[in-house]
This record gives sequence, structure tokens and C-alpha cells, in this order.
Amino acid sequence: MINFGFWVSLRRLYTEDIAIYREIRNSYAFRMGSRQCDLKTSEDVQKLLADKDSSIFEINHRGSQKGICALSDINHVHQRAEFSIFIQDHVRRLGVAEMALKTLFCHGFRNLNLNVIHGETFDNNNAAHRLFDKVGMVRRPGIEQAYYKDGVWVDSHIIFMTKKMFLERDYCHNEQR
Repeated sequence: MINFGFWVSLRRLYTEDIAIYREIRNSYAFRMGSRQCDLKTSEDVQKLLADKDSSIFEINHRGSQKGICALSDINHVHQRAEFSIFIQDHVRRLGVAEMALKTLFCHGFRNLNLNVIHGETFDNNNAAHRLFDKVGMVRRPGIEQAYYKDGVWVDSHIIFMTKKMFLERDYCHNEQR
């Protein structure tokens, strides 16, 4: 369990947590906000949760599950990883996603010794853009017409944060393990 402050914590998911992960991952809200496809079988989920180059976490807020976040494609040679985050609708705009992202990044930069954490978001995902701006991430234009969602082509943005940028903000000062 990784805690940041007192009200948001991350719990690592393992293969025995298939039901929790599949329920969130296959939800309509997740699929509409994500570039990732749904997972059809339990075997798909088991492979993902057992992947040594990924760390997937359940986001807990005041004792109950509110979303998932992950570091994937962890590359220890180049000290980088891709992040993802999904927060349930009813807890958005409460600061849960911001605290979860800071906690995830603190884990990546401090515990995994990463140098950069990056991701990709849809051009039209303004809520995500506000979150990433609030955390201090850099956003760059990505690929035009990168994804086909709900009958329209959507551009992508590349977002990232370096360890130096993160530590300058002193986000890890009250992390507890």
C-alpha cells in the first residue's frame, strides 16, 4: 500500500484481483475515455496483472475503491515508463486523481528510479488536460487522427514529466509507505 497524505492510497493489484480490474477496465466510462481496448477473457487480465514490466494499482479514497492507475512498459535501462489513470465519475473534481497521480509518480521516481514518466491523451479530453496541467506535466501535440472514437477521428497529445520536474515540486515530501 502506498499512501499520500491521509485520504488517497494505492494498492497494487495482483492476479487474484481479476474481478476488480475487469469490472473497471470493461466499464463503458473507461472504454470511452481510454485508448486501450477492453479485455475479453480472464486470461487477458491475468497476463496483464502478472506482467513484470507493469505496476497496476487500485486507487482508494477514504477506504473504498475509486479507480485504477498504472505504470506500464517500465524500462529500467532507459529509466522510463508509461502511465495511465482512470477515476470513477462520482469522485471526479475532488482531488482524488491529482493525489493518485502524484503518489504514482512518487513511486515511479523514488522506488523504481525512473527518469521520465509519459502518457498519451485524446485532444478533446479537457478534464485530463486540466489534471495534467495541475500536476505540472508537459503536453505536446501527438498524432493527428490517432484514434477512432464514437464515429470521429481524434488527435492525441503526448504528456510527460521528468524526475527533475517532479522533485522540484516536492510532491513526495509527505509520502508514507
